[in-house]
Amino acid sequence: MIAIVMIGLLLLVGLGLGLYFFVFAKKDCKKITEEDECTEPCQWDTYGDKCIGEKDTLTAAPTPTPPGCSTYTTQDTCVSPCEWDSSTSKCGSPIMPSGGGQTMSGYTKFGGKKLKSETRISSCVKNDLEQCKTQCMYNENCIAFTHNGERCCLYNGISNFSDDDKTDLYLRNADGYENKSLGNFTGDDILTTPAANLELCGRACDEAAQCKGFSYKIGSCVLKGANLSSTPVLDGSQYYKRSSSNIPGEVNCKSLAAVNLANKKVFIATNDSHEVPNKSIAARSHWHGDQWKDQGQIYVKNYVRTFGENSGQVATIAPVPGRTDEYFITFTYTKDAREGPGVRTIMMFGGGANDDNEVTWFGSWTFWNDPICRWKFFKKEGTDNEYWIVTNREHRAPCMMLKMTSDGLRAIPFDTDDTEAVWVVDEFTPIG
Repeated sequence: MIAIVMIGLLLLVGLGLGLYFFVFAKKDCKKITEEDECTEPCQWDTYGDKCIGEKDTLTAAPTPTPPGCSTYTTQDTCVSPCEWDSSTSKCGSPIMPSGGGQTMSGYTKFGGKKLKSETRISSCVKNDLEQCKTQCMYNENCIAFTHNGERCCLYNGISNFSDDDKTDLYLRNADGYENKSLGNFTGDDILTTPAANLELCGRACDEAAQCKGFSYKIGSCVLKGANLSSTPVLDGSQYYKRSSSNIPGEVNCKSLAAVNLANKKVFIATNDSHEVPNKSIAARSHWHGDQWKDQGQIYVKNYVRTFGENSGQVATIAPVPGRTDEYFITFTYTKDAREGPGVRTIMMFGGGANDDNEVTWFGSWTFWNDPICRWKFFKKEGTDNEYWIVTNREHRAPCMMLKMTSDGLRAIPFDTDDTEAVWVVDEFTPIG
């Protein structure tokens, strides 16, 4: 009798295993399209948005990028690089004027032009103008893009172009330089030097008094004098002419700034001569629904040196990779209780200037190598630790310096005669 029961149990176990392998082991995970149906032995690939086998490789998390402007529905949440359109009460990308050679928000627009494919960086994609502009900004090799209302194409040089009523070309600007024509002007070469990007080529010209402009194409920078050809040529390079305000030797936002600030933990505070003394810049958690859970808020707090390094009161001056005079300003703070345990590190950036030519809003992203968040520090002569803190060329409002006023934290046009805009960069000493 016992033997019969044992045989029966073995048969049931075998039947169960057979059913398991029939239902699960033979399951074709790739044919499953709904997450709730993607069960063992399958797994749901969150970033790939698909069902895969348990031994398949998950798709890596994408590099973080700023959210689209249309996700913001109120003026106070419409953050850089977006702008609030008061006429429509909507958040969107800056309105770029039509026509040729008109400059706005980091690009010069040449209406009715399209480029040939030889300098195209990759396949064109379906994106709106705002997304296309952001794509080019975050691609170091991108010098221009075209947009026809639907498709976005990025380019690393200016070669052949043609007229096209449905397509506009946007040429990337270089701070301190003008680009009124498409193409290169030949002659009067002063120096040919390697340059990893457009910005570094401009800096090479900044430092040479005899340089009146430069020609750039990916990897190559040619500094030029004033005796150039009268007609542009299409050889893959783009010529940029030095603007009248970019004077070699003068201290301006294009000059090399402070050095040796690498990875210092500091308090950034107003000194006794400020309109509002003894205040420091800080960061904390900030919630506007789920879209804000990975971002912090920049604000101003009474200056006290007893805060810990994860309080949000202590800034880290983090050098930008490959540069000697630009820095990220980062803060680390303990997360809000709703976010769970741990700390978050965010970096500070300035928004766009208003009609009074002031920046009144300062935002933050979770820390990564973001070009829109770079700052310069200009040391005040005769001091040990006082600086003007200035936005770099990638900011929505470049060449603007931080200042604390009775109306709050502001950024105003760079002026080293304004001693009330000097900040104390006071090195942090750990408590205890």
